[in-house]
Amino acid sequence: MSASGSSYSLTCFLAGAAFSVCASQAIAWIRGGRDSAAAKAEKKCWKIVEHSLTGALIYVMDELGIYEVLWDSGPSTVKELAETTGYSERWLLELLSQAASAGICQYDAQKFALRPEYASLLLRPERELKSFTGTFRFLHGLVSKRPEATITAAKTGIGVDYDFGDVVDGIDQKNRNFFEHDLLPDIICKVQLPSTKEPLTDLLLKGANVADVGCGCGVSTLVLARAFPNSQFYAFEASVKSMNVLKKRIEEMGVTNVTICNVATRTVSDGPNPGQIDNNEFDFIYSHDLLHDMTDPRSLIKEIRGRLSKNGCWVIVDVKCCPTLKQNMALPSAAMNYGFSCLLCLSSATSCENAEGLGTMGLHSDLARQWMTEAGYTHFSELEIKSKPDNSCFIVA
Repeated sequence: MSASGSSYSLTCFLAGAAFSVCASQAIAWIRGGRDSAAAKAEKKCWKIVEHSLTGALIYVMDELGIYEVLWDSGPSTVKELAETTGYSERWLLELLSQAASAGICQYDAQKFALRPEYASLLLRPERELKSFTGTFRFLHGLVSKRPEATITAAKTGIGVDYDFGDVVDGIDQKNRNFFEHDLLPDIICKVQLPSTKEPLTDLLLKGANVADVGCGCGVSTLVLARAFPNSQFYAFEASVKSMNVLKKRIEEMGVTNVTICNVATRTVSDGPNPGQIDNNEFDFIYSHDLLHDMTDPRSLIKEIRGRLSKNGCWVIVDVKCCPTLKQNMALPSAAMNYGFSCLLCLSSATSCENAEGLGTMGLHSDLARQWMTEAGYTHFSELEIKSKPDNSCFIVA
């Protein structure tokens, strides 16, 4: 073989070897990437397990009142906490060890303490405006019974209403601080009647017929009723559990300008004075996180149009979302909101045949505007809610 031939063969050999090495490295790199992605996914799954357990135990700790005792007592030994609460020393040790491992509590010199940054979140709503305990109570109600209902709904297309399981109390606690501290300054005091430009508060102070549609346990209704004693408030609700809570609150507070309306027997279309022709319209209507939960929201929209006074308005607060799935999935709260939808909102919105089925992320502003226009409303505007940036607020007349 000539020198040139040998050189050519060597070059081919080296090139082939180099290609083989590069190919092996590429395959290893691809496999490494896959392994890395799988490892990250596995790690994320374990984190989900960890957070799920922590969430469940936050509910337990709140139910036992341990956060309150721990915050009021300051750093304490398990024995001291057992003596204060009367609870099992062994169980307190395990619960507090988990809370400390999760970063909620701190442990030093054999004493446990609630971290200050968590106190504002895990003390009860009556003590802390930013309390999350209602959310964890709500979450407990969702995951304790509703997953089985979701499985059935996925197979049949039919969900369950709000009274299934134990979510009413959690929803009430979750929303309480907004209603008690932010509803008036962030919404009511900022609304002007579209037809007259008169502040809504002037109308309510003089005296008006007001409907709170989908009022739940009635915190919003009672806040408004106490702020505007000259107005009459009609609390419309479908949940029997919620109405029972509201009835008890009305009696305890001695409120005289609230009427509970069970929508099974009395609807918005009956007006404030059923059977009367005159003075049977509502001057102001409020609804909060209602329309996306309804099986037939468009019928309610038409009902309200028929009973809204000429100069009145309807304020609708609902979950802020987008027209397309891709836009919704890009929102930071997407996984959480679709989770709420699967376990609650879509279930309620599909709890009968031929339902609209909006779900948590279903009522975007374009759709709301379209439905209002179709129903004959002539005004549609939006109001930013400073204290609830993840909610839309529509003003309709």
